[in-house]
Amino acid sequence: MKVNMAEKDLEDGAWKRSNLETEASMIIPVPEPLGGVVIVGQDTLVYLNKERYCPIAPPAMKESVIMSFCQLDVHRYLLADASGRLFALLLLQETANGETVVEDMRLEEL
Repeated sequence: MKVNMAEKDLEDGAWKRSNLETEASMIIPVPEPLGGVVIVGQDTLVYLNKERYCPIAPPAMKESVIMSFCQLDVHRYLLADASGRLFALLLLQETANGETVVEDMRLEEL
């Protein structure tokens, strides 16, 4: 979806994904050169862009409610849960044909 401010209405956007977790509560923007977003759900993290769909369900997510994030660099994010625990989210990259893409993700408790 995208917001049409002139018409004050919602329109279909460039991306569409129908199998996301219904309890998803946060969208983390991923800047270029990777681009895309990380969608934070109750039990999962999903990296998504036009071509890639990369879900993970780390065990630490079952005990946490992620409340905030901070981007550390192009491929690392700091996440915090409601009880004050900190996590590092790593976007694992692969370069093929001169293009860098997210191949996998890892969530580590700090």
